[in-house]
Amino acid sequence: MPIGIGDGAQARAAFQRAVDLKPDFALGHNNLGLICLELGELAAAVTALRRASELDPELGCARSGLGLALLREGAVAEAARQFELNLAHTPHSTPDRAFAAIARDELADARAMPQLDYAPLVRVRQVLPPESFESIGASNAALAERVCSHPGLIRDPSAHATRNGLHTGDLLNKSDALTAALTSMITDALATYVATMAREAEHLYFAALPTSVVLSA
Repeated sequence: MPIGIGDGAQARAAFQRAVDLKPDFALGHNNLGLICLELGELAAAVTALRRASELDPELGCARSGLGLALLREGAVAEAARQFELNLAHTPHSTPDRAFAAIARDELADARAMPQLDYAPLVRVRQVLPPESFESIGASNAALAERVCSHPGLIRDPSAHATRNGLHTGDLLNKSDALTAALTSMITDALATYVATMAREAEHLYFAALPTSVVLSA
C-alpha cells in the first residue's frame, strides 16, 4: 500500500505532523497507519488505523488496513471481524473477501475453504490459429516478432512491466490481422468463461464482475 513517495520515514513524519495539527483528521490517521504498516511498525499502524475507523466509520480503506495490520500482528480473529465489517458495507470488495478468507483459514473456519479453492475456477479452452497461420505456434512466433520489434517497447515505468522485462502500451493501438485475432480470441474466451461460471458467483473472484474489459499490452 504505497502512500508516501521516496523516503518512508519522511512520509511517516509528515503524516504524523498532519494528525498532530488536526487530531480529528480521519484520512490523516489512515495515511499514517498505512505508512506505518508499510514500514513494519504494526503496533503504530493498528493504533492509527483504529483511530481513523473511529473518526470515520465509513472510511473503508481504514478498516481494511486495520484488518491487514491485525492479521500481520497475529490478532487473526479481530482481523477477520474487521474485514467482515467492511464487507457488510462493500460486499463486492475482492481484497476484503480474500483477506477474510485467509483469516478464516488461519482460524480453521470451514467457510474459508470454498474461497481458497481455485480448482473449480479453472477452465481449459482450445484455441485455433488465426486464418492466415497454419498453427498456434506459427502465430505465436509472429506475435513475438511483432512485439519484440515494436518501436514503443520500453522498460519504464517498472510498475507496468514484468520483472526485468519490457512492455509497450501501443501494441493494440494499431489494428492488424494478428492483433485483431488475438484480441477477439481473448474477449470471446472471457465472455464464454464468465457465462459458464455463473454458479460460482459466491466466490471472491466473482464478487464484482466487470461490465467491460479493456486490453493493454
